[in-house]
Amino acid sequence: MSLPFLPGNTFNDPCRQSYARSQTLQYNNGYAVPATLGTTPAAMGLDDDALESYAGSDPMLTYGADFAATRKAAQVQPFVPAYVKLDKVVLRFGAYFQEAVPESPDETYRVRRVTLSVFVEDDSVQIDEAKTPNSGLVQGVLLKRQLVPKPDGSLYTLDDFNVGLLVPIYGRTYKITSADDYTRKFLAERGVAVADDLPQPRNPYDDKRAAAAALVHTHTPDIENDKLAKFLAHDRQVLRFFCVWDDRDKYSKQLRPFNVHFFLADDTVEVREVRTNNDGRDPFPLLLNRNKLPIHHDKLPAPGDPPPAFYNARDFFIGMTLNVFGRPFLVYDCDGFTRKFYADVFGRAMEPITLTQSAPPPPVVEVPPHTGFGTQADSLGSVNRLAPAPPRRDYVKLAKNEGKVLRFEASMITTATVDLNRKFIVSYFLADDTMSVFEPPVRNSGILGGKFLDRTRCTYPGTDTVYEPQDLYIGATVDLYGHKFVLTNADEYALSYMEQRPHLYPRANIQLIKAKLASGLDDFVNAATIHASASPDGLVSADEFQDACFATGVPDLVGHEVLSLMRAIDSDASGRFDIMALVDELSASSSRAD
Repeated sequence: MSLPFLPGNTFNDPCRQSYARSQTLQYNNGYAVPATLGTTPAAMGLDDDALESYAGSDPMLTYGADFAATRKAAQVQPFVPAYVKLDKVVLRFGAYFQEAVPESPDETYRVRRVTLSVFVEDDSVQIDEAKTPNSGLVQGVLLKRQLVPKPDGSLYTLDDFNVGLLVPIYGRTYKITSADDYTRKFLAERGVAVADDLPQPRNPYDDKRAAAAALVHTHTPDIENDKLAKFLAHDRQVLRFFCVWDDRDKYSKQLRPFNVHFFLADDTVEVREVRTNNDGRDPFPLLLNRNKLPIHHDKLPAPGDPPPAFYNARDFFIGMTLNVFGRPFLVYDCDGFTRKFYADVFGRAMEPITLTQSAPPPPVVEVPPHTGFGTQADSLGSVNRLAPAPPRRDYVKLAKNEGKVLRFEASMITTATVDLNRKFIVSYFLADDTMSVFEPPVRNSGILGGKFLDRTRCTYPGTDTVYEPQDLYIGATVDLYGHKFVLTNADEYALSYMEQRPHLYPRANIQLIKAKLASGLDDFVNAATIHASASPDGLVSADEFQDACFATGVPDLVGHEVLSLMRAIDSDASGRFDIMALVDELSASSSRAD
């Protein structure tokens, strides 16, 4: 007894694995048919064990070898419907039909050639006619694809089309004269014989046009100068020559380029100037309008004299001087069509001539002095642009050197007694090459202290050259807007930064510093020996080391170089230096150099 279908009496099977809906449609021999209900294994009372035993058993054990062989032979290929097998199979036939042309003096009938396309899938027919330019006829698709009825009411089939047959369609009778290779092969496979292609009749109007065209090119010996024939043969054929007019002795002082066009249809000449930007001349289109060009323009014929001689195609060649009403034009090149024309007609090679002309020197733009408003870059922006734009910044340099500052201690060079003991900190910002000066406040000095010079780009006095980081070192003198400072010391970051980049900062390059000391080696050895002998351990102090270095008399030796050498020797930062070891090193290197 089953429970009533009420809430609370139903439950879900947690062991269920298949949620697919049962299918009642299937394909049988290519057709979709519904399945017969009650024929499933469950409906027939077969369990899974019985189905598995039946599926794995060999038919030979039950029915024998003869039945298995018969069953294998009875297997056939799957059924393919005709609309699938014959899809896109099209047979094409060449045909024509004649139509009457009433009240025309040129033709009484017209032959129109078409293509009959038969679609084997459903025996539909399409008729196409190739379009003829300037025919005045409605051409293209004459009959769209459709089933075509015969005059008796039945429909045309593939058996009604073959070479040599007359096919009446909607009042027009088409004569089939040809078939393509695919059509012949297809019909031959079906056992249909196809006759050879038949000639199509010629169109009377086409024959008349061909005869008229042949008469146009016929030479008439009675006419000496057939202008019409020349125009029809050479219409729109133009020879183009590239020329220059040497006007350097006149006002323009330059070679002016021109194009000379020779029209083969009537032997006329046209001269056009090649425009260039900013040439300072009005953009007139033509120097010489299209006309016949006389060879001698200054000799006007008198009444009764023969007509003057004009330039023709035979007179032109590369290197000639063309006289255009008193203006000499040098022909130095031509285009590809002109070069081919002279090679085919006159057998003349038109090789170009290379013209050399020295370019005038570019004008020198004088930069006006700084206006005093803004920076030098701001002033140049108003010179280079009509609408001033802010100067461009090197953002790569800004990102790479952000936060990198070289700081130096400095003293002011002045004659005022009150300023002699003032100390300053000169900071150089590597991100944008700007400098600032700060004065540390000193109690009871009478000077306020603080910011002395705001961060800005500083230049050498009287020039536009900006101070670079290589210009700052211990012992250097900088002039910042009328105030001179001498750099007396540097912080640890500035010294380390320079020593790590000896290729950019020669004052911190140890090898170059040793080479300078080697140039005054004798004086350095004497001074070093004196200071070392006075010390019980042979080590000297920083002041004694500096005295020995400056005793060499090297003119461009500065304090920054001596300090860099001391930092390189004093590896343990003890403040004591083995100066004799440096003497031995310099002596050995000097001996190797000799």
